[in-house]
Amino acid sequence: MKDNFETLKEKRLTHEEKVEIHDFLCGKPVKKVKKGFIIAESNKMAKDKTLKWIELIGDKTIFREDIGEVVFSRAGVKSSFEHRIYQNKLDALPAIPDAIKKGKVVDISNDFDGKPIKNTLIVAPIQIGENVKILTVRLRMIKGQDNKFYLHDIFVMRDMKKKGNAVKAGSAGKPVGESSKSIAHIKNILHDILSVKN
Repeated sequence: MKDNFETLKEKRLTHEEKVEIHDFLCGKPVKKVKKGFIIAESNKMAKDKTLKWIELIGDKTIFREDIGEVVFSRAGVKSSFEHRIYQNKLDALPAIPDAIKKGKVVDISNDFDGKPIKNTLIVAPIQIGENVKILTVRLRMIKGQDNKFYLHDIFVMRDMKKKGNAVKAGSAGKPVGESSKSIAHIKNILHDILSVKN
């Protein structure tokens, strides 16, 4: 098996790639899910229900030609839900494997603190109830730990059907680190993609 950590180069989108991904995000959702799949009565109850669900469906390994193996597991979901929990994130859970498999890679970056970590962002349109959203999955690969990407966090943004509901560019956040920096980085990427045809 090739050493993905060493061979995967940092990725920045070309204009043509932005146009292609723009059309993909405005197209048919890769997965439709029910609103209120898990209700966020409290953080603890939401986490408990989330972990029970992932145990029920079991871990999955998804292979992609461009980045290799991605593990969707209880540990990855738990890591993501250690961060802030909100209803869209809970609703998007069943769509994560489809987004990983069918989504578009929009960013590959090394850890900005110089740690031996590679981060990859995958985006896909999903439908929660009646609303189409952008699901962004953040994957992480740690050098020397089996050469696979693992789910690290997810973000759900923008109702694609509402006009004028553009993603605003954030501050020029570094690719990885505190959640706010990560979100700013993701918003900048999405802003570039969604404004590419304006």
